[in-house]
Amino acid sequence: GIHIYQKIAARKYVNLGMFFLMPLTALIFYLLFMKGTFYIQHLVFVLHLQSAMYILFTIFNIVELGVQSDWIDMALAILFFSLIYIWIKKFYETGWAKAIYKSLLFLFLYTFLFTIFMGMIGALSAWNL
Repeated sequence: GIHIYQKIAARKYVNLGMFFLMPLTALIFYLLFMKGTFYIQHLVFVLHLQSAMYILFTIFNIVELGVQSDWIDMALAILFFSLIYIWIKKFYETGWAKAIYKSLLFLFLYTFLFTIFMGMIGALSAWNL
């Protein structure tokens, strides 16, 4: 498996990516839920969501220092999706099916953007070696 220090170093870039992708993440939510809303409402939503994610990542990183197990990553992924789903359902006041659909669509689009961003960071890192 991956050594704990490698995971922590990798998560450093995940956190950096989450920060720089906030405006684009808000844009995704704006496009998904644009009816009767303003971009700034989605940006505030994303700030709250990102704050919750940073807290979760911190807790899970602390737990991983004492317990090295793959279940921790699985639990984080499940908790991450559950949190997004619940927040979308409550904030945007949608039904269960629409919240699941929009959550999955959001995760797909965010993963696509994040993959591009991480590829750019990797290319820049390799170029600076």
